[in-house]
Parts: sequence; structure tokens; C-alpha cells
Amino acid sequence: MKEQDRPRGTLARVMLANMVWRSIGLYSNAFLSIFVFATLSRLLSPEDFGVMGIATIFVALAEIFSDLGVGPAIIQRPELKEAHLRVGFTTTVLLGMAMVVILWLCSPLLASFFRDPTIAGVLYGVSFSFLFSSFGAVSEALLRRELRFKRLMWVDLSSYTLGYAVVGLGMAWNGFGVWSLVGATLSQSLLKSVFLLFARPHPMLPSLARQELRELVYFGGGMTLSRLFAFGASRGDYLVVGRVLGVGPLGVYTRAYRLMNLPANYVGRVLDTVLFPVMGKIQSNIPRLTKFYLTGVATISLTCAPLGMLMAVAAPEVVSVVLGSQWTEAVLPFQILAFAVLPRVSYKIDNSLAKAMGAVYQRSARDAVYAVAVILGAGIGLRWGLPGVATGVLCAVILNNVMAFRMSVRLLGCSTTQYVRAQAPGLLMAMVVGLVALPTRYLCLTYASPDWMTLVLTSLAGSLAVLSLFIWQPTRIAGVHGTDAVVMVFESIPRNFFPKIVDRWFNNRVVSSAT
Repeated sequence: MKEQDRPRGTLARVMLANMVWRSIGLYSNAFLSIFVFATLSRLLSPEDFGVMGIATIFVALAEIFSDLGVGPAIIQRPELKEAHLRVGFTTTVLLGMAMVVILWLCSPLLASFFRDPTIAGVLYGVSFSFLFSSFGAVSEALLRRELRFKRLMWVDLSSYTLGYAVVGLGMAWNGFGVWSLVGATLSQSLLKSVFLLFARPHPMLPSLARQELRELVYFGGGMTLSRLFAFGASRGDYLVVGRVLGVGPLGVYTRAYRLMNLPANYVGRVLDTVLFPVMGKIQSNIPRLTKFYLTGVATISLTCAPLGMLMAVAAPEVVSVVLGSQWTEAVLPFQILAFAVLPRVSYKIDNSLAKAMGAVYQRSARDAVYAVAVILGAGIGLRWGLPGVATGVLCAVILNNVMAFRMSVRLLGCSTTQYVRAQAPGLLMAMVVGLVALPTRYLCLTYASPDWMTLVLTSLAGSLAVLSLFIWQPTRIAGVHGTDAVVMVFESIPRNFFPKIVDRWFNNRVVSSAT
């Protein structure tokens, strides 16, 4: 690949710097979240998580309409005026109030549908999170539009630590059961809005000016439609399991899905929150946008494919160490869902591209098919219990990934072959991880190693195998677009940060081979 063809330049460096800050914030949150996740799993019952899981189905549904896509519309607009901000703030607050009223009215009916009266009270409580969150929605959109992810990192980390972690763990420790999850959700949403308004003030004088409202709602309407179908995809399996199998099995399934979704969610959020505004700035420069896209695809594959394979191999140990021995029923569903990590993250970058290019209605059609596939897959899989549900959902995720990248290559005018070449190195690394991790885990089990040691040694063996291959043949292992990502990372960091041997390796094995 020629030097001038590389996706470098000021925007690439800005994107990388903001991905670093976004990653620091999200992964700090992730480590804290894993601790909170593991602790709550030991303090609360599957029924508690099942009740909250059902409540989150309808909270997520209401969240779709809570801002009518105003936040993404503010990020995407080429020209943003003060009137847009005032209209956006007024709209989100009014919609937040409306969501509280709607959930209060619907809660008794929903509790009756799932045959559990506890659900009504939980929904009464968590409904106020919409009102709290609405006050910070415009501030968050502005921080993302302006690529100020360092501030956003501190907001996210502080609100999660002081809100969800402290309040949730404190209430759970004192025996509040499912209400500890309600209290954690409310305190986090309230603190986040307060911190956002301090981090990025904006005009809050109420306004519903027609022109600005129409401009925001047109783009936001497509986003809302897409979110509605995405809701069916992300919560359709919960709905099927909760209605047919009950809150206990749903609690087990939500733990397995959430455990799989931790890396998928955090990697995907880094990509979406950073790449969407960056892609929006270069949406008219198709060649440059294509390079960004393929580089992102390669990066996702190189990180997520090996991780998913490692999670599948060490699933029993992951569940035992993170959740505890009482969650053994979650092992097989989690093991199956682990293969969804790569496709689950991959379509995040396709979603960012669709938003940046304004193809939100095309994305909505794809999300509609995805939602139907999830519900059908979960429903068909019920015959074989939770593992069957997990298999049906995995098939739906893979189908959505295929539809997503096919839409992206049409928008960009590139080929499926280019996409496959960007993905291939990561899939190869996943095979290497599997070939090394499986015998390592078997050896650990032979010598009756404790679960934590088996997990550590299996992860270490797989990681060292990949690292060794990469050091030996970096450009062949990473591929063309993966090498672009490596070059961008190394060239954005001061050279005196690396030991001389690393700098020499980079120049001799990466730069010279790539050019």
C-alpha cells in the first residue's frame, strides 16, 4: 500500500486521540462494572435480575421515544444554531415527562401480562430515570459532536461510580433486593445529567420553533424508527424467555447475555461514539471514508475475534470466577453467545456509517429484519431451553452482520472482497487462540487447577500465541488495513515512550514492509 494512501492526517490523529480517551473512560467503567456485576450476582437472586430484566425491556422501549433521536440529529447536523439547542432541550424534557406518565399507566397491565406484581412497582421507580436523563441529553450530544471525549469520560466514570456502584452495592448489601438495581439506575441517571450540564452548558430557554423542530425530527425520526427495530432485536429474546419460561430462567439468561455483551458493548460504544461524529465530518469524501471504514473493520476483527474464541473456550471458568458457582446454568448459553462477540461489534461500525451518511431509513429496514430474526430464533430455540434460545439469537446476530456490511459496501462503492480481506486476519488469530487455549485448559483441568488459575493460564497462553505471531510477521498477521491501524497508533504516540527495541521493530518490520 502506498504511503499517500494511508488514512493519516489531522482528523485521523484527532479520531485516535478521542478513541483513547473514550476507551479509558469506557474500560475504566468496564472494570468497575465487572466488579459491580460480580458482586451483585452474589448478593441478589436470579429472580431479582429476572424482574429487573423484564422492567428493562419496557424501559428500553420507552427510551426509544424519549428524545426522538434529537441527540444524534444534533451531532449529525452540518450547521447547528442556538435555536436547535433550545428546541432540542425542550423536546427531550417534555418527552422525558411523557415517558414517566406512560410507564405509570402501563405498569399494572405489564405486571399482569408477566404474572408478577413486583414488576409494576419496579417500573414505577425506574420510570423517573427518563426525566432525569432528559436534562443532560443535549449536553452529551454537544460533547460528542465537539469530540470532547475526555470530559465525557469523567462524566461517565463519576456518575457510574458515585451513582450506580455506590448506591447499588450499598442497597444490595443492606437487603433491598431488586430495589437496589432501581436505586442504582435512578442515582446514576440523575448524577450524569448534573455532571453533563456542568461539563457542557447550553441555552435552556424553552422553544418549539417549527423550522428547527422539523430539521431535528426528520433525521431523528429515522433514528427513532431504527431504534424501535433495534429494541426488538436487543430485547425480543428477553420478552420470549420471560413470558414463556418465567423470571428465574430469564435471570440466568440475562446474566449470560450481559456477560457476553460486556466486551461487545464497550468496544462498540467506543467505536460508535467516536466514529459517528468523525465520519459525519468526512461524509462527502467517499475514498477517505472507505479507508476509515475498512481500517475500523480490521481493528474490530483483530481484537474481538480472538476474544470471542477465548471466552467460548474458557466459558465455565469465566462464569465461575465472575458470577459465582451458583450460576452454572448460564455456562452453556454464555459459551454459545461468545461466538456473537465479533459480529455483535462489527455491525456497530456499519451503524455509525449509516448515521454519518444519513442512511437511517435504510438502516431501519435492516433492523426490522434483525428484530424478527431474534424473536423467531429465540422462539424456535425454546424447545431446547436456554441453549436453544442462545443459538437462535447467535444466528440472528450473524444474519444482521451480513446485512449490515452489505449495506455499507453499497453505500461506499467498495467490494465484499475488500471487507472479507479486512476481516480475515482476525479470524485467523481466533483459530490460533482456539488451538492454543483448548489444550492449555485441558491440561489445567487434568491437574485440577482452581478455576481462577485455569482462566488466567488459558488467557495468557492464547494471548502470548497471538502476540508472538504478530511480533514475528506483523504486516502479514494484521493485513493491509490492520497495519494501517497499527501505524496510526504508533505514530500518534511520542517515540521516546517506547523502548528502542520496540521502535526499531516498528520501523523495520511494520513501516518498511507496509511501504
